[in-house]
Amino acid sequence: MTAEDERALRDELERVQHANKLLRGELAELKAFSVEELLERIHELEAQNAELRRRLERADEVRETWDKRRAQLTLELETAGLFGTALRPSDAHRPPPKLSASS
Repeated sequence: MTAEDERALRDELERVQHANKLLRGELAELKAFSVEELLERIHELEAQNAELRRRLERADEVRETWDKRRAQLTLELETAGLFGTALRPSDAHRPPPKLSASS
């Protein structure tokens, strides 16, 4: 074996040892993640997601209820002739008309 062959082998050995060191570091990082911990975190996130979905559905229900109520009140105001029009200055001292008890 010549001196050049020996240097080439040493260089290759250094490259392989460096790559091996990097791979061992990556493996150590991966081993730091416990499968049980990851599964536990996944279950926690799934529970949070389910709770957020329930809250979103409830918010949608409440918004729908309020939209219906707003539409009913708007209709009552339109029927009373108050919606979309400014009150006349002479009406400023009068209290607003009473709405039906069903609202």
